[in-house]
Amino acid sequence: MTAFQQQFPIDNDLYVEVSRDNNGATWSDQITLQLCIEHSKMEVGKLHLRSLEALSYSGFGGDDFFQHGLKSIEPGKGYAHRLHDFLITHKEQLPFAIRNVYSTNPGVDNLYFVLPNQPRLYLSESAIRFWNKRIERSKAEYVDVMKRYKITWNP
Repeated sequence: MTAFQQQFPIDNDLYVEVSRDNNGATWSDQITLQLCIEHSKMEVGKLHLRSLEALSYSGFGGDDFFQHGLKSIEPGKGYAHRLHDFLITHKEQLPFAIRNVYSTNPGVDNLYFVLPNQPRLYLSESAIRFWNKRIERSKAEYVDVMKRYKITWNP
């Protein structure tokens, strides 16, 4: 199995490392983006994307992804927003297509966000706040028919 792994500088102090496996014929259904501080290589944010193709909604294809995980080591520093902004500005530079990136819809995706001894099925309040901030900045929209947020590529 081969892999794509490339670093993209985004300013003087930060870079994004994009990783995705490839079995020679097809890309894996997962993409990882890590936001790191240049001089220390310390990860300050991470975004996991998973393909939506296997889900029942008929409009999804292999180039549609949902945000399976997004974390920032210091909430409020804008690291998560920088990962989304990176996707908006660099998606054409990647060797694979990304048509759309959506929020998860746990009831449809059957994804469990697990707390110790308490499996739960929900979109967290912090995730909703994050997506609403993206909407305020004209970098996302809510698609009511799908009950999901999605990135707006040309704000």
